[in-house]
Amino acid sequence: MAPTESDGGVFISTKDIYEQFVKMNEQLARVNEELCRLTTLMTDTREEQADMEQRLRSVERWKYGIPIAYLGLLISFIAQFTKVSGKP
Repeated sequence: MAPTESDGGVFISTKDIYEQFVKMNEQLARVNEELCRLTTLMTDTREEQADMEQRLRSVERWKYGIPIAYLGLLISFIAQFTKVSGKP
């Protein structure tokens, strides 16, 4: 015998359980789709980050390579001009 509401009990039918189960499965499917989308987005973001880091490193190498090149150019000009002017 099922308890009545006046007794303080609650009756939950198998139909109610089934409906809740179906709703829960639909919600889990949406969560799974969103999780897959986020996983793809994270992979794309990592690839973009690696590309940006590689570009930054190449700019840094170029930036710090320029002063050394200028120094070498300056030394060669000084050496050339001292040869032309006859100073040893």
